[in-house]
Amino acid sequence: MTTATYSYDRELFSRNYLNCAQRHSVVMLKERGVAVEHLFYNSLVSTDQTLDQMVRCGTPKYDFEGQCLSTDDLQSLGVTRTEVPGDTFDIVKSELLSSIRRDGFVLLAGDVFYFPHCPEYRVKHLFHLVILRGYDDKSDVWDIIDDNPASVLCEYQYTGEQVAAFYNNNSVREYRSFQQVGLSEDSIHEIFDHKSVEFCANYTDSYQLLTDVQDIIDNPWINQKKILGQLHDAFSILFGSRVCFAAYMDFVLNDVIGQSLAKDAATAAGRIRDSLVRAHITGRLNSTRLQERCMALQDLDARLLERVQSLQQITN
Repeated sequence: MTTATYSYDRELFSRNYLNCAQRHSVVMLKERGVAVEHLFYNSLVSTDQTLDQMVRCGTPKYDFEGQCLSTDDLQSLGVTRTEVPGDTFDIVKSELLSSIRRDGFVLLAGDVFYFPHCPEYRVKHLFHLVILRGYDDKSDVWDIIDDNPASVLCEYQYTGEQVAAFYNNNSVREYRSFQQVGLSEDSIHEIFDHKSVEFCANYTDSYQLLTDVQDIIDNPWINQKKILGQLHDAFSILFGSRVCFAAYMDFVLNDVIGQSLAKDAATAAGRIRDSLVRAHITGRLNSTRLQERCMALQDLDARLLERVQSLQQITN
């Protein structure tokens, strides 16, 4: 088994914001020349979304429901995402290999309990998707790309028996293909310009997460370590989403000011996230500094949204 690190943009396509399926698909599509930055037009996740899901509902970070990378958006980019079910791996194997030959990869659903590179190996059952990109029929070995324990994409090789166990012992048995269809660049730009205008027109954020962060932490009805962990996940998502939005501002809108604002917002969210990690470990938190950083993030987010809307008015 090999564990060579896979070459990709570790910061942009990170697990701070994207779940495994989103990150895997974006990395592989970008590698194949797809302008995936268009997909991040709606990655300016509101703080209300993270407050509601991460804190109020206690949703695991990998289950965060944003608007990014929808099936409709992929279709608008010229990519048809298809979920192909099958009761056993043997049933889907032939069609799966055809998809790999056509598209270069598929995402395979399974249970991390059966892959040695996963931290949960033989310890915990958990749904996951890995990238399959090649198969040697003579040796019955599959080429796989997946996260290592540090969330860095690496290359692995597994036997057919191991891959079948990963697939067959999971509650969701399917693979996902990503077929590219021809769309012109002008058509893609026009479609996503309209999508961006609609997204910004409907965008709302009360910033309660930022203005009330200390009250949230001081809530006597919730264990403080638990709430610090939930807030850490919330600000991880805010950090990663703004990194992705910066890529959209740069690649699609070619706007240096907007890109800089998005990067600054990401940095601000990242600093808050890191301070929450330290507080979780040490039990000490500088409340004044935390509030200052939250107010700075609120200001940056408001200016960023205003910047995007002003650019839309110019182009329209």
